[in-house]
Amino acid sequence: MANLGDKVKDRINGFAGVVTGRAEYLYGCVQVLVAPTAIGKDGKCPDSIWLDEDRVAVTKAWAVESPASAELRAGGPQAYPAPIR
Repeated sequence: MANLGDKVKDRINGFAGVVTGRAEYLYGCVQVLVAPTAIGKDGKCPDSIWLDEDRVAVTKAWAVESPASAELRAGGPQAYPAPIR
């Protein structure tokens, strides 16, 4: 399973990048949005692409820290939230 902030690589075409989005569909298809981390040969930044989760391999977990990934790593919401003011 690829989480937000993981570095991944496409097993078919070698496209590599960081997972910046995740979509789960009604009938079980799970896709991740992969943003490239390298500039293309033409000097331009390639577009992010949606890939099936089963198609990517995680190369480095938690490569980029985000609020969502920090909460997942910390175990989710705190057991004792701050009081409402």
